[in-house]
Amino acid sequence: MIDPTVASRLFARVAEVSTDAIISVDSEQRIVYFNRGAEQIFRWSREEIVGRPLGDLLPERFRGAHARHLVEFGLSDVTARVMGERLPIAGLRRDGTEFPAEASITKLVVGDDIIYTAVLRDVTDRRRAQEIQHFLARVGSSLVASIDLEETLQTVAHLAVPVLGDWATVWTGDEEETRRLALAVANPEHAELADRLRRIQRTLSPEHPAKEALAGGTSVLVMHADDELLDRIASDESHRRVIRALGFRSAMFVPMRARDRALGVICHYAGPARPPFGEEDLALAEELARRAALAVDNARLYRAAQEAISAREDVMRIVSHDIGNPLSAVFVATRVLRRFLEAEEIDRAAIAGHVDGIRQSAEQVQRLIDDLLDVERIGAGRLRLQIEPVPAGTLVRDAVAFFGATAAEQGVSLVATGADLAARVAIDPDRIAQVLANLVTNALKHTAAGGRVTVSAEARDAHVEFAVADTGSGVDPAELPFVFERFWQGRGALGRGAGLGLPIARGIVEAHGGTISAESSPGVGSVFRFILPIAKDKASQPSG
Repeated sequence: MIDPTVASRLFARVAEVSTDAIISVDSEQRIVYFNRGAEQIFRWSREEIVGRPLGDLLPERFRGAHARHLVEFGLSDVTARVMGERLPIAGLRRDGTEFPAEASITKLVVGDDIIYTAVLRDVTDRRRAQEIQHFLARVGSSLVASIDLEETLQTVAHLAVPVLGDWATVWTGDEEETRRLALAVANPEHAELADRLRRIQRTLSPEHPAKEALAGGTSVLVMHADDELLDRIASDESHRRVIRALGFRSAMFVPMRARDRALGVICHYAGPARPPFGEEDLALAEELARRAALAVDNARLYRAAQEAISAREDVMRIVSHDIGNPLSAVFVATRVLRRFLEAEEIDRAAIAGHVDGIRQSAEQVQRLIDDLLDVERIGAGRLRLQIEPVPAGTLVRDAVAFFGATAAEQGVSLVATGADLAARVAIDPDRIAQVLANLVTNALKHTAAGGRVTVSAEARDAHVEFAVADTGSGVDPAELPFVFERFWQGRGALGRGAGLGLPIARGIVEAHGGTISAESSPGVGSVFRFILPIAKDKASQPSG
């Protein structure tokens, strides 16, 4: 048998080295023993806490109930019990922060007094690990629920709150161009503020920390936000007021990357009621961003695949229709030629006419093939340009001269404005001639006899503005935003042909660093404008 004195000394030593909190209180629930583990967990020193009421170590809302349960335990026949069977166990540190705990309690009658001893363990880390596991499991199941890009990003925003802050925004793009696609707030009472923020903040300012995160590919953690950071984020005073109202104590800006490409950034914000973000929060935010990036990348790949399927179907439609017609004409002409060859007398003039028809059909097919190849090159960024300075007036004169006979046959007046403009533009002349040809062809196609088509050029600062205006049927305003899309077929005037001329024109102009636009009114006509840079001195001209 171990001597009781030795056993008591052994217990005392074990209690002192235990990382669990061991706390003893008397029948008045005043602390009489407080080991080192308790000091580390509650952050009170032994000298400060001994003699104080046990309630100082409990959240105020639990103190009354805990005191009653302790009295009931003292009056019962039970000598030990695991706590938390009827009430949540929570501790209160000296700085006022709460923490989850597991505890057991025993009692010892000493004369007329009862000594209660609790062994308490801080389970903050365990609870946090469980919460993270549950959160990441929810992230995984939520992000695979949809392959729609906008829906995926909105899911990311909603997942971010309240686990990782009080409100969050999700942006797509890179450091050059970004756009917000999702926003979420944890507090339903902040819904009106969220709507105001959606209307105010549409782009990221160059100084925004999210830009830094995108450019560097690494997260930016701001544990304690200040007015300087607010100035970097807010675009104006109205924006500042909304941010302050939503809560702005701490922030994290975490990039989303997949396949070594920046896909966007998630911005997390914490209000004053939440502890500042720390390294653990950042690690979890980065894991969310990693999984979100994979989901966003998958959504983009799916969208690209759908667009590719749609483009393939469009090409098949174009091939079957626009190539099918000239091929049918070729077949008919060959059958007629066969009959001519079998006849006793050969009508050479008729044969020549059918041969010319075959050639025209072949040229029509070749033009369509060239257009399809141009669309593919433009889409892949492989359009090659041979740049040289060319007088803008020359381009106007050549376009009007080339289509003069066609316009005369249709009874349309084709006029030039600015044909003598000497300002030179840095262009590939063949490609810009192709742009003007597509625009003039489109204008003539939809302008009735008696109408007019005007090709013009005008110098504007460092650019030349070219325009092709007609008095034709015009375009429905609802369809105008789509006229430069590939294979687009409108209900009205632009609904004929393969639908490639205007997209090719846009691709060529943009490859030159210019812009193209369209204006139209049904029954009044249309104006297509494109802007090209004026050429610099000869020494600075690119070689192509």
